[in-house]
Amino acid sequence: MSGEALVTVDLIAGEALPHDRRFALAHASSGFNRAAPGWIPKNHFLNLSRDEKIAKLAGHFDPETTTLTVKRVGHQPINPIRFRANFTVTGAERWGERDWIGYDLAIGEARLRVEKLIERCAATNVDLDTSTRDMNIPMVLERGFEHLEFCVYARVTLPGTIRPGDAIKLIR
Repeated sequence: MSGEALVTVDLIAGEALPHDRRFALAHASSGFNRAAPGWIPKNHFLNLSRDEKIAKLAGHFDPETTTLTVKRVGHQPINPIRFRANFTVTGAERWGERDWIGYDLAIGEARLRVEKLIERCAATNVDLDTSTRDMNIPMVLERGFEHLEFCVYARVTLPGTIRPGDAIKLIR
């Protein structure tokens, strides 16, 4: 974890900075005993020299409550272009498209029949801006939501022109 900038610090002669290195992240095999805490070498804890992924953690210490808050940082929103959708819908309920199967969407002058859900494949793992495989979208969907579906296939039933910003109405 990175350090934290402090506005003021009261220093005491002969002592370290208050609360400096007060916390450590122990892994299961550390040998640290909560019931009888004591000094053990840093290699028994997670540390940047060996565990670089902890750099994705940010900590905030509240000296008044002696509470350490740890959060993951560096996660950027997933660029929707990864899913190679022909168009995207905003304003719908999260996972709402799962209930659209068999219904029509009126968009602009056109109508589309929602046919089926799309199971995401490994192609979504590639960042199209950098050409790097940097995520595992199917695994994230499976672990986080217990399914692989994201987006729907729809078939045009009434031809017409659609434009960005057109209202989309679900017809049940």
